[in-house]
Amino acid sequence: MRAFDEKPFDEMPGPPPASTIPAAYALMKEVRKDLLGLVLRTFREMGDVFRLEVLGRKQVLVMAPAQNREVLLEHASVFEKGKDYTDRRKGLAKFGGAGLITSNGDFWKRQRRLVAPALHAKRIASYGEAMIRAGRGAMEGWKAGDEVEMDRAMMAAALEIVARTLFSTTVASETERIADATHALHGMFEANNSAWTLLPAWFPTFQRLREDRAVATLDEIVYRMIRERRPTADGPVSDTGDLASMLLSAEDEDGSRMTDLQARDEMVTMFIAGHETAANTLAWSWILLAKDAAVRATLDEELGRVLGPAGASRRLPEASDYRALRYTEAVVKEALRLFPPAFTVKRTATADTSVGGFAIPKGTDVSLVPYATHRDARFFPDPERFDPTRFLGEVEPDRYTWLPFGGGPRVCVGNAFAMMETTLV
Repeated sequence: MRAFDEKPFDEMPGPPPASTIPAAYALMKEVRKDLLGLVLRTFREMGDVFRLEVLGRKQVLVMAPAQNREVLLEHASVFEKGKDYTDRRKGLAKFGGAGLITSNGDFWKRQRRLVAPALHAKRIASYGEAMIRAGRGAMEGWKAGDEVEMDRAMMAAALEIVARTLFSTTVASETERIADATHALHGMFEANNSAWTLLPAWFPTFQRLREDRAVATLDEIVYRMIRERRPTADGPVSDTGDLASMLLSAEDEDGSRMTDLQARDEMVTMFIAGHETAANTLAWSWILLAKDAAVRATLDEELGRVLGPAGASRRLPEASDYRALRYTEAVVKEALRLFPPAFTVKRTATADTSVGGFAIPKGTDVSLVPYATHRDARFFPDPERFDPTRFLGEVEPDRYTWLPFGGGPRVCVGNAFAMMETTLV
C-alpha cells in the first residue's frame, strides 16, 4: 500500500520515453557523445529525482544525499545488485563471477564475513611497504624535462601493489595480459551503452569474443596462484602472508571455507577493483595538481614537515607516516570528489518501495550518480574548484554526500586500503 504522502511513479519528472528503436538509438548516440554532460543537464532540468524510460525499461536516477541514504542504507534490504552486475553474459559477473561486487543476499553476507578480515585497517598497515616500493619503482629513471604517460605509470604501479599484496609476488611478466583483460571489461561497459546492446546476448560480436578471451586469461593466472597456495580445496594453505592466503584459509562460523571458484571470484574482483580505480584516481590527482600551483605548494609544505626538505634529503614515506599526511590524503579525497571511480551506482528494487517521495515499483533500476552529487553547489560550494581543504575541517562531508566508495552495508570493503595506497604513492 502506498504511503499517503507518496507520489505515484508516473508523476515522477523525466524526459520523453525512448519507446522506439530509432528513439533508443538516438539516445545512445547522445550518451556516447557526452554521457556525463547529459546526466548533469537532466538533473538541472528535472530536479534531484527523475525517471528514464528506454524501450519499456524504466530507470530512476537520484543525486541528493537524502536519496542516496534511502537507497544505500534505509532501504538497503530492498535494493540489490541487478543484471548489470549479476548477468553472466553482459554484466560485471562475466568477469567477477559471484564476488562481493556482483553477489546478493545471504551468499554476499557470507563472502563479506570471509573477506573483511583480510582488509582490516590493522592488516592493511603491513602492506605499506609494497605500496611505497611500487610508487618508487614507477618513477625510476624519470628526469626533469621528461614526458611521462602518467596513466600508464600509475596503472603499472597499482597493478604491482595489488599483485604484491594479493599474491606476494610481482606479475611483471603478466602486466600486459592483465591490462588487456581489464580493457576488455571497459569495452563491455561501452558496448552496453551502444546500439550493440540491442543484439541478443548470444550474438558473437568482436567485443564479446574479446571478453571471453580476457576471462580465460584471468582464470589461468588466478587459478595458478590458488593452486600454489592450496593444492586441494579442503587441504592446508601455504601461508605466504598475502591476501590470497588469508582468503583461502578464512573460515566461516561453521568452519567452511571458500571453494576454489569462490576464491577465484573474490581475487578477480580484487584485481579489477584494486588496481584500475586506484590508478585512475592517482592519474587525476596529478592532472589536478599540475594545474594548481597553490595546492602543490601546500602539499610540498606538508611533505617537508613530515618527510624532510625537498631534494636528496627528503626520505621516502613509511606506512607509519600515513596518518600524518593529512593534506596529502585530502588531495586524494578531492580528486575522488571530482572524478569518482564509479560515476554511477545502480541497484534494483526487489519489492515495491519509495525513494525521494515517489513510489518505486518492484523491478525498477535506481541509479545513484555520485558525479552529480559531488558537483552540486548545495553540497560543495564552488564545486568545479579543486580544493582539498574541504576535507580538513572538523566535520568532513558525510558518506552520502561524498561517496566514491558507496555507503551503507555494501560500502566498499577495500576503502581503507585504497586511501592508504593512493596517499602513500
